Amino acid sequence: MDFESPENLLDLINDVILYANQTPFYRPLLKNIIRITNIQDFKRIPITKLSELRDANLKDTISNPEKLEWIVGPYRGRSSQSIAISEGIKETAIRYDLFQDAIKDSFKISQIKKAAVVSSPLHNLYSAEISTILNSIAIPTHIFVDDGNSKPFDMAQSLNPDILILLTDHDIPENITDSKQILITFRKSHRISTQRQLDLYMVDELGFLGHSTDLLTWKIYNDQYLYERSNEGNLVVTSLRNKTQPMLRIDTGDPVLTLSKYNMELGKL
Repeated sequence: MDFESPENLLDLINDVILYANQTPFYRPLLKNIIRITNIQDFKRIPITKLSELRDANLKDTISNPEKLEWIVGPYRGRSSQSIAISEGIKETAIRYDLFQDAIKDSFKISQIKKAAVVSSPLHNLYSAEISTILNSIAIPTHIFVDDGNSKPFDMAQSLNPDILILLTDHDIPENITDSKQILITFRKSHRISTQRQLDLYMVDELGFLGHSTDLLTWKIYNDQYLYERSNEGNLVVTSLRNKTQPMLRIDTGDPVLTLSKYNMELGKL
């Protein structure tokens, strides 16, 4: 499955610029840039560091408050020091589809009957989101909270799940590894050579940006995002379809070793 760049890429970028101009956060950064005619014009727009976005007030980053449906449970957990992640219905549908497509692109979905999540308390909101997405494609998913010992892992494995999702920083007990099981991780949180593994590269404010089954190269979603590599070697991302909370040339701070048409190789996250 390839995620081709849209033929109307410039139109999508101009839509992002239009909605970004409606926010107090982006308006001074754009400096009267209303529309572009080519990618070189696009590169005149300043790059925004993710830390700067996270320091902003939520109300200053929303283009149309009437389109705001809910606040998403972030991977990094509740944080009063970070901007809330806000979505409308279309943005949520895109996020669901990307997660589902990553699974379908990597494994035979017909062979997956049930899943289990082992989550730290920090990631409890995010684990609920992941469970909801899997349930939406008829994969019953159970959540177990990691209290620092092996019991949650044992309870998860007692279900004999086809997918084990890790949202905890603790190592997996060696006695529960199963070569027949699919392991799903996020941002290279674990690397398990004995199991089939799907890693989702994501940034809270931007969503799912790519997936990998070897943790060396990640397939990128050109149909939803525009990817660039900054002069410092970091990944810069523009969300092409987020009209509720526009994300325009965001420097993720994550190092990129290579960035090609369909794949990227990440440095240490």
